[in-house]
Amino acid sequence: MSITPIKNTAGIYFDFNPPIITNIAEVEYVSDLRILVSSDQLSRNQLEIYPNPTTGEVYLDHDEEILSARIFDLKGGLQISLDVESSFNLSGLDNGLYIFKIETKSGFYAARIVLLQD
Repeated sequence: MSITPIKNTAGIYFDFNPPIITNIAEVEYVSDLRILVSSDQLSRNQLEIYPNPTTGEVYLDHDEEILSARIFDLKGGLQISLDVESSFNLSGLDNGLYIFKIETKSGFYAARIVLLQD
């Protein structure tokens, strides 16, 4: 996975006065987070993830053997590597949107999971 930092600053102009220069903002661009099968296609491939959004516990219904399962944040950072059979728990993570990437013998699947804890 390749992460490229992008730095930028801006000049804000008010009337004819000199610009006010903003702080340098840095964003990381993740160029290699591959999603081969989207969450829309998961049900057609006999793999269901529920509930979504979740408060922590997530369940899987699947026909294929899961070789690996990983949870990524939106920056592409690995949050959890899982040994999954039929369920897993996300309660150790902050609220937000995560990418759930699963590897089976037939390929890679990815789905978005929304975590909303109290």
